[in-house]
Amino acid sequence: MYELARLLINEKFGSIYRLSKVIGVENGILYAGFKGTKPLFPKYKRLIAEALEADEKTLFGEDQADG
Repeated sequence: MYELARLLINEKFGSIYRLSKVIGVENGILYAGFKGTKPLFPKYKRLIAEALEADEKTLFGEDQADG
């Protein structure tokens, strides 16, 4: 799930844990979101996209609702 985002996270930060420290979101929330066991809220998707300097729709797909 979210393969492009995961690839860019690994390139720029090395791990989801480091990303979580940079954006100020608990790492368990991000791990669950990337595993698909819990949804990533739009706010978290926006923070991730900003940290990666990438377009949110490119990273997470067009299926997201405005929030």
